[in-house]
Amino acid sequence: MENNIFYFAGNTPVAVNDWNPSGNKTYSNNLYYNVTTYPNDANAVKANAGTKVLVDAGSGPDSVATDKSARRHEDPTATTVFDGYKLAENSPAINAGKVVVDRNGYTIDHDFFGHAITAVPEIGAAESDAVAALVLRSDVYTVTGTNVSDLPKNTTVEDFLNNVIVDTGVTITIKEGETELTGTDIVKGGATITLSYEGMKSVTYTVVASSDKELKECFYEVKGSEVRVPYTEKNPTTVKEMKANITVADTATVSVLNGGAELADSDAVADGMTLRITAEDGTTNDFAIKQKNEYNWTFDFVRGQQGNVWFGQIKDSSSDWANMTTIDSDGWPNWATHTYYGPGIDAPQNTNTTTDSTVHGLLSAPPKTDISTAMAYRAPKSGTVSFKVKDDEPYLRQSPNANGTVTLSLYVNGEVKKSLTLETSRQKVGNWEQAEEIVVSRGDMIRVVAKCNDNPSKPSAHVTPIITYVDKAAADTEAPTAPTEVTATDITTTTAKVTWTASTDNVGVAGYNVYVNDPENPVNGETLVTGTEYELKDLTAGTGYTVTVKAVDAAGNVSDGAAHTFTTKNAADTEAPTAPGNVAVTDVTTTTAKVTWSEATDNVGVVGYNVYLNEEKVNETLVTTTEYDLTALTEETNYSVKVTAVDAAKNESARSEAATFTTPKTQDTEAPSVPAGVAASDVTQTGAKITWTASTDNVAVTGYNVYVGETKVNATPVTVTEYDLTGLTANTGYSVTVSAVDAAGNESARSEAATFTTLEAEEEKDTEAPTAPAGVTASEVTQTGAKITWTASTDNVGVAGYNVYVDEAKVNTDKLVEGLEIELTGLTPDTEYTVTVSAVDAAGNESGRSAAFTFTTLKNEEPAPEKPSAPTNVKVSEITHTTAIVTWEPAAERAMAPGYNVYLDNKKQNELPIEGTEYKLTGLKVGTRYNVAVTVVDVDGIESDRTEEVEDTFITKADKEKLQETTKDADKALENKDKYTEESLKNLEEVYKKYQEVLNGDNVTQEEVEEANKAIEEAFKNLVAKDDGKKDPTPTPGPAAPTPTTTPDPTTTPTPTTTPTTTPTPSTTPQPGAKPAATSGNTNTGSTNAGGTTTGSTSTARAAKTGDTANAAAWLFTLAASAVAGTVVVKRKRED
Repeated sequence: MENNIFYFAGNTPVAVNDWNPSGNKTYSNNLYYNVTTYPNDANAVKANAGTKVLVDAGSGPDSVATDKSARRHEDPTATTVFDGYKLAENSPAINAGKVVVDRNGYTIDHDFFGHAITAVPEIGAAESDAVAALVLRSDVYTVTGTNVSDLPKNTTVEDFLNNVIVDTGVTITIKEGETELTGTDIVKGGATITLSYEGMKSVTYTVVASSDKELKECFYEVKGSEVRVPYTEKNPTTVKEMKANITVADTATVSVLNGGAELADSDAVADGMTLRITAEDGTTNDFAIKQKNEYNWTFDFVRGQQGNVWFGQIKDSSSDWANMTTIDSDGWPNWATHTYYGPGIDAPQNTNTTTDSTVHGLLSAPPKTDISTAMAYRAPKSGTVSFKVKDDEPYLRQSPNANGTVTLSLYVNGEVKKSLTLETSRQKVGNWEQAEEIVVSRGDMIRVVAKCNDNPSKPSAHVTPIITYVDKAAADTEAPTAPTEVTATDITTTTAKVTWTASTDNVGVAGYNVYVNDPENPVNGETLVTGTEYELKDLTAGTGYTVTVKAVDAAGNVSDGAAHTFTTKNAADTEAPTAPGNVAVTDVTTTTAKVTWSEATDNVGVVGYNVYLNEEKVNETLVTTTEYDLTALTEETNYSVKVTAVDAAKNESARSEAATFTTPKTQDTEAPSVPAGVAASDVTQTGAKITWTASTDNVAVTGYNVYVGETKVNATPVTVTEYDLTGLTANTGYSVTVSAVDAAGNESARSEAATFTTLEAEEEKDTEAPTAPAGVTASEVTQTGAKITWTASTDNVGVAGYNVYVDEAKVNTDKLVEGLEIELTGLTPDTEYTVTVSAVDAAGNESGRSAAFTFTTLKNEEPAPEKPSAPTNVKVSEITHTTAIVTWEPAAERAMAPGYNVYLDNKKQNELPIEGTEYKLTGLKVGTRYNVAVTVVDVDGIESDRTEEVEDTFITKADKEKLQETTKDADKALENKDKYTEESLKNLEEVYKKYQEVLNGDNVTQEEVEEANKAIEEAFKNLVAKDDGKKDPTPTPGPAAPTPTTTPDPTTTPTPTTTPTTTPTPSTTPQPGAKPAATSGNTNTGSTNAGGTTTGSTSTARAAKTGDTANAAAWLFTLAASAVAGTVVVKRKRED
């Protein structure tokens, strides 16, 4: 009982007394709703009453369907009477199921409703599309954790995607390194498979290269790590032949080595060489090659083992030979059927193998049956073998025998070579001890067969087959491989070129035979084609041909054929089809009509028709039927239709007789749509422009009517979408509507009204300027000011005000001077000024300038005030990623000073003077260098200098979080120093040394931090493992597992803390679990700067192999670990 929902309705929980009354049920991964007692289910999902599990529990039918037919539910989107049993949203059954495998070993692939089972199944009858976790599942490959293995060789991306299962909507991306793989790209070991889904963190799986290097099957005898191969001087065994005789995983490769050197396929193998199987991951499995030409049933027999050369077999009259699967139950060394009978050796109980030359082979078949048993030998190599038995064999081994006989027969494959009958116990029969030569091919079966006649009482015989390879050259009986990629090119009406890819042969391909529509007689006659192409001639135009190519070797062995079909080109066709007849037009409307005609004929064949309307072809492509629908016709119009026929050679017939017709006229009663967007523009005192958006009509809009109020103002329809109104009255309101009209006189409803008011009548414009002012004079002259006065001007309408010019520059820039005087301020002492005045009226007319008046300001009797002295002891503290506090000592003149100004990179930061001696800078950039300066402002607004001595340089805190994570990963790798090559470790240490100031220093910019992080990441990725010289695929810098420390808010200044640390002396041995620290003779507990304390920390590091336990590399890691503790202001004078 797996993945079921046990649902008890009601609000009262149910107590189930016995979940397993018959004792034959096992519960696994079920959901139990509204119960208090549960079965033994380790993965039970428990839901209380009220939990929404199903859409509508109990809503399904309670009786069989009316038609009593099963519902296949192949469409998961179809509505069914069982939809109430689908899972509710957020049901606890979602993604809580297990992968169910049926009794035949097949994984369930869809739910009750036809929905595919996804990577994480649901509990119950219905799957959902909810994605709770990114999981990869496969019924073909092995998925362990985030590793995927057992991919067959040459698995493509398409193959892989077809054999994995993920939840609906999950995206799969396959990469080899940084290169994305698609389509027919091969997925190899080391490839990554990334699952992604919107809103979820991606999950990456890794394809693990296969480590399978096992010898699966072998034609040769295998004993432990030895492969025993037959060969002679005249019949050697080649590497190619040996490879063909063994089976390994398709991801593994096979080679033969002689003293470490790999042999070519054509080389001969010999005793002492090595057969090597190399797995995809590079691991190897070696077997020693031993020569073995003699095969003795007794010496080669292994109790309970079938093959690789000898087999114990059985058959009856109605079956083929099969390997026996049962051994003697009492421990006797023989295969057994009917308790006692079968092939084996006559040795003591529990004997597995023997080297005793006195031991005989044992063969028996059950009496009174049609069952035969056999000692079967499978030839591992083609060649000539000799067959014999031991000198005193065969004979019935027990006495006395009665009531029947035993027939022994020698079979080669299915052919009987010789037979004899054993009747009298312990009496040798025949001369099978004399060797007899047999020519065999690899895989041929030589069987010594026993069968009882009647009911012999002692049917077991002593017979020991001995088969030996003879030093004779093997007859070549192996045919070449079939040619591939047979194709025909350069096809004409009577010729074609046939090409193919060459075959291979164990000896060599002598040539090819080419057959055309005749599998017996090659077109090349008795002379083989020695190349891989052949020119076919004297073919018939427009005819289909099947060409077959077979390879032939020197021994006359013929391969299977490879075929290709093609058709010769047709002879030039110049005869046009007959003209179509019976052209007629029916179903005529105002805009459409149907044309029909009778089929035309052609000497080859008509492929289509052209339709001509008023002598113009209307069909873009050939019409393949005998009718055509005309569209877009004009009503009340005469038309003439003709049709032609066209054949494959594009010959076109004469045009048919014309069929004429006239489209009827349509009575239009539908009015146009109402104009929209009516608006008035360019309004004057007496006119306006009216515009609108065009209307639509079932036929066509012919014009528009414009109404002012209820009066139509246009004599004829307006054919555009605008109209100019004239003759209107100034300062008057109007309402305008528009209607559309079609050719039938149908008028639309009037539009929404556009209202407007004409402009007022214009008054006469004032163009006369006032008179120029007179009597301009200066009084109350001081060092920096003076009063200017003048007499009034006159104007035909009225003077609105005055403009005053000092040295030709107007001083009243914002508005006119309304009186007859103005106070000048901000003048320079002992300076001559010239003043003129003009008058301006309401229309903007300005008079000419008055006569000029010149005056000189008084001299200054006191010296200019001195600048106050600048603040001192400017400091920057409490620096964060984006803020800092600036402080300073007050100026000596502070009692007289209203405040201070703060400058950041020469830009003033405060709008008003600062009253105190502290200012907070905000909005700064992370890890950025800034210059700060402060000035004082006195009561007269005079600002002090920004002297070089008070200017301060600081850098905001850089964000080192990513750098910290990178150094953690690199530190872990370097702790495992035995795993990587010394050169690659040295490279990483040199990078640390290069960026020591960045790792340790606080005075670093964000740009320097990012540069250091990138360099360390690159050196980390380039670590090389010692074992195989390849880059370790596992170290990938990235976010590390969360540490128990807390990362400070980048916008908050961390509270300084002090962590006690103890530095061991060089003679101190670190205790187990303790982190080694660099020895320097003192204890580093931090440094103080700008009011803060930075506490040093110790980070485990691996030193370079210098013999010094406290070397620079260890310090580098200590510095790297402390680099994130905080940033301290580094003060630099500008002169530095």
